[in-house]
Amino acid sequence: MLGPNVECAGSVRSSAAREALLRCVLQPPIANERVEPQQDVLVRLSLKRAFADGTVAVDMDPFSLLCRR
Repeated sequence: MLGPNVECAGSVRSSAAREALLRCVLQPPIANERVEPQQDVLVRLSLKRAFADGTVAVDMDPFSLLCRR
């Protein structure tokens, strides 16, 4: 399974717990700081850590970025 496992079997009664749950659920899958538009039609996605081969960013078209899981 990908992503966090959030089970909501019971009700969330406190406002602090409700806020924490909403922050978790509404968090975007890719941080906005990592996505940079390039001069051409590509979008650069900066990686958190470099790959073993030294790759620190990936350039792709916007549609491919949206289709990624």
